[in-house]
Amino acid sequence: MLSTNDKIYQHNADGTWSEAVELPGYYGFKKSCRCGKSFWREKSYYRHFQRAHTDGIAYNRTPTGLIVIDRRFQ
Repeated sequence: MLSTNDKIYQHNADGTWSEAVELPGYYGFKKSCRCGKSFWREKSYYRHFQRAHTDGIAYNRTPTGLIVIDRRFQ
């Protein structure tokens, strides 16, 4: 079982890794976030989630672990 300190990472198209974005809640045509905000477009939801709910850091995966290479979002 995952603890609250464990993070799940996703592999990005540019070869880096970052914190994964949760799937939105779908209510009709709107996508809703766990914080209560809702969006018409998935792109808007993903942008909101990355900026508000992740650390915004890009990582490179090495045999010894993840290395920070860039901060993408503030």
